[in-house]
Amino acid sequence: MTDSEHPNADPEPDTRVETVPAYNADPGDHRAILDEFATEQGWDKRTWPHDTTHVIHASQTLRIQFLNNADPREDTWTIAAYDTPVSDRTWHLTLTADTPAPILKRLLTVLAEEDWGPADFITDKTIAQATRPLLDAAWQPTPPGRWLHWKPLHGNVRLSLDAFAARDPDSTLIAWTISAGANINQPDWAINASNHTPADLLTRLAEELAHGTGTGTHRTARRSTQRITQTAATLPPKPSRGPSTPPRR
Repeated sequence: MTDSEHPNADPEPDTRVETVPAYNADPGDHRAILDEFATEQGWDKRTWPHDTTHVIHASQTLRIQFLNNADPREDTWTIAAYDTPVSDRTWHLTLTADTPAPILKRLLTVLAEEDWGPADFITDKTIAQATRPLLDAAWQPTPPGRWLHWKPLHGNVRLSLDAFAARDPDSTLIAWTISAGANINQPDWAINASNHTPADLLTRLAEELAHGTGTGTHRTARRSTQRITQTAATLPPKPSRGPSTPPRR
């Protein structure tokens, strides 16, 4: 018996591609995006060990590390900046494998446009700068507390700031997080940024969150006419209604 003949067969998926906000877009092929970036920008690309690709700016003070076989919700990308090729890193970002393609491409484009050296300590001014595109798009901030969140009126996406980490210049905790999904503790995708991440870089990401678009694959269940007809044919026929006969006494 084929699926179309089985009355309990699962519905066939109906797939369509539609324009969605950037934070809801499909991730695309991250490895292909990285390869294209390295080729276009002329950054040095190396693979060592066999499961890790490194893409390095000519100055060797801005580096990208990509894990080729990471779990979709684990950190796949690490982008780090250094004062000198042999110094400790000054700031870094990590991205999970399901980060939407438009946001990833915007980040890489911004990285290639400027010389991202040491950044200033997080202040009220840099917070206001980084979140201005979100407020202009009517995203709502939460009341002050350890965690500050900026969210749109509709949509499960947020920019978060750990105020405790932000106020401590020596903190090794993540200061900024961009994430999507109903569960903030298990996001669908996430970008984490350390203290000292340049406000200009965060502002450009916020612009993409607020105004960017991409393509998303939407799947809905559909049941074919053939299946409905064949399923209905298996139902027992209704009993005929004849003239009623009064009960005998």
